[in-house]
Amino acid sequence: MLYEIFQSLSLTTGAGGLFDFGATLPLMAIQFLALMVVLDNMLYSPLLTVINEREEYVQINLKKAAELIEQANKIKMAVDKQISDAEKESQVNIAKYTKESKALFDDQIKLMQAKFNGAVEKSSASIREKQTQDLQALRSQSEAAITRKILSIILD
Repeated sequence: MLYEIFQSLSLTTGAGGLFDFGATLPLMAIQFLALMVVLDNMLYSPLLTVINEREEYVQINLKKAAELIEQANKIKMAVDKQISDAEKESQVNIAKYTKESKALFDDQIKLMQAKFNGAVEKSSASIREKQTQDLQALRSQSEAAITRKILSIILD
């Protein structure tokens, strides 16, 4: 029946003409609508579902990445603070140990200087004593030699 209607429409109107719609216009409209329904149900809906799921996945990963970056920045700040504190502590320790080692070095120098001064005084005392002994021996010898010369001059 539909076929007959479409056929009669195409026959009643003349062929050609600018607005010769015939039965093809409604058929094309029905085909277009049917194709839209089929494509919407079979292609566009699943495709939009996949696109929406992908968008959600990307948004979730972006949020996770932002949280991870924030955590990394917090950790970096904590590590930088620890490094700064360690540097300050090491500077304090270096100054402390330098001061202690300088004091110990000064004490060792003073002790060695005291030992050296003691040894110098002992050596000086020993040298003075030996010098005194040598001078006395020399005097005794020279007195004896002078006495012998005087006696030899007197006796000769």
